[in-house]
Parts: sequence; C-alpha cells; structure tokens
Amino acid sequence: MPLVYVAARSDDAFTIIDVEDPLAPVFVASIQGAGAPNFLNGARGIDALSNYAYVCAEFDNSLTVIDITDPTAPVKVGELAGIGAGVWLQRASRVKVIGNLAYVVAEVDDALTIVDITDPINPAFVGSIQGAGAPNFLNRVIRLDVVGDYAYTTAITDDSLSIFNISNPAAPTLEGSIQGLGAPNFLGNPFEVAVVGNYAFVCSQLNNTLTVIDVTNKAVPAFVTTLAMGGSPQAISLNAAQTIAYVIVAAGVGLAAVDISNPLAPAILGTVAVNGDLALAVQGNYAYVTHNGFDSLTVVDISNPGAMVVRGNISGGGAIPWLGGAYDVALLPFTLPTPTTNPATEVG
Repeated sequence: MPLVYVAARSDDAFTIIDVEDPLAPVFVASIQGAGAPNFLNGARGIDALSNYAYVCAEFDNSLTVIDITDPTAPVKVGELAGIGAGVWLQRASRVKVIGNLAYVVAEVDDALTIVDITDPINPAFVGSIQGAGAPNFLNRVIRLDVVGDYAYTTAITDDSLSIFNISNPAAPTLEGSIQGLGAPNFLGNPFEVAVVGNYAFVCSQLNNTLTVIDVTNKAVPAFVTTLAMGGSPQAISLNAAQTIAYVIVAAGVGLAAVDISNPLAPAILGTVAVNGDLALAVQGNYAYVTHNGFDSLTVVDISNPGAMVVRGNISGGGAIPWLGGAYDVALLPFTLPTPTTNPATEVG
C-alpha cells in the first residue's frame, strides 16, 4: 500500500498514512513522545529510506531513527541528540538521507551536520560546519538539498543560499554563497531549495518569488531570474523528470505547478487552492501536502499540471490521526519491481 510519513510537530509524533485511495487517506499508525524514549519533541523534519524513517525533533535537539518495516507498528530504534560541539543539532529542522549518511540542518546551532546511520540503533556524528554571517552564512539555516558532492542550504536570517563540499563528510567545506533581500539577488527569507542540474530554485518568502540561481561555478553562484508567485512560496518538490516544480504558496494561492524545463524562463502552468503551508512531497500523479495550522494532509491529483484537483484530506491532532502541527512529509523512493526470469523459458 502507498504510504506517507508525516512529522507532526505539535503532537510530537511520527505518523503513517495509507494513501492507496487518494479520495480517502487512512491512518495506519503513529508513535509519539517528547524526550526519552521516543525523542520526538517538536517533530519537524523527516526523510525515509528502505526500512527506516529519520525525524528531526527540534526541541529534543535530535535526529531520531524509526523502524518502519511493519508500518502498522513503527518502532523507535535510535537517536543522536545534543547541542553545540560534537553533535551540533540544536533545533534540528530538516534532514536528507543519502546512502549511509544523514545531512541535517540545525537552526539554532547555525549548522550543517552529517550523521552516519549505518547502524540505525547508534547513529554517529561524522562532521559539521557552522557559522552565522560570513563566511558560511548559516544564520537560522532552515532547509537543504543534497546533490552529488554538494549540500545547498538556505538560511533565513542571512537571506542566503550557501554551497558546501561534502565529499569528505568528516570535514565539509564552504564552496560559495550568495545573499541578499530584494534586488539584485532576491533571496529574502529563503525557505526551501531544490537543485536541478546547474540551477538552484529557491522559495524566497519575503520577495514572493521563486528565485533561480546558477550554481555552475559553485564558488560564485549567480542570480539568474525570478518568477512572481503571487504570494509567499513555502515549499518545493519536483516531478520525477525534474521538469516541473510544485510549490506551496501562501496568501490563498495554494499549490502552483511551475515549468522549470527552461531555468532562464520558469512559467506557472496552473494552480489549485489547497490547505498547505510548510511541506509537500510529490510522487507519480499525486502531491501530498501538509498544513501545520490545520493539522492536515491533503492529496492533490497533479496528472494534469494545468488543471490540478484536490482529491482527499485527513486531519486532526491530539489523538488519531496524530497530525497535530503536521510539519513535514516524506515518501519512500519509488522503485520499479525487479524483472523475474522464468528458468523454463530461458534460452541457454
């Protein structure tokens, strides 16, 4: 069954929702709890890979690992928690998992922190880079994307996009940064970033724009253009082909589908009114949108980006379905089934 994983900040919860029927999402299971043993106080960021989900709990200052092998009975199996030197996870806000490493941004520690998750029971600190203002521009770092040997971070107080070389996870280094509220760089309160090829697409909340940055030369990222969104963009997720960006926009706009196939001239293909604010995830023909204020997860049919349709919704906090303060959402990566060979029909 298709499953969606939600970090519910107000409920201190990790929650699993079955979306097999997009018209009627169904609660499957949840675990909750601030501090030991579950370390989910202010569950704020989430990613999932294989049999595990990884949750940033901002008030527990932790990266928490949950075994999701049995979606009806998730089990917390490990955590790394702490502030300052040696851990750098104060107000951990977002995580990206690639292979055996988790890349975490910590808003109060002004840090990009790398954690080894080879042993999910004992996640281990690997390396970190910190610093508000020059040179690293990580003041209230809030979101990140990871592509190849580079991590791209947005920091809302520094109004910045910074690029870090993570080829040596034990010693990440700054490659370059670009900053500025309003002209010429239009990075006011940058809340989310998605990188495609040589371009970074940044949700600039205060400029009400999707801002495009050329990152070909990572030492000197350069402003390219903006697209006016009609409100404050909050979150971004890409289709599989990475040609369409789906953007949550405040001020009543809802969900916007943006053609980014030509990064020099992005264009809005369509919008649909939806209760969404801080996160979404896209897979196949659907976008899954959370709303922190409405304690909700909404399913949107995006099969026609020019005419998107809201299909289903599930909401409620403080008890089942444990979506109070729904803050982030994740899906397991989609993989095609491995073809099988019938030995009887094989030609030797």
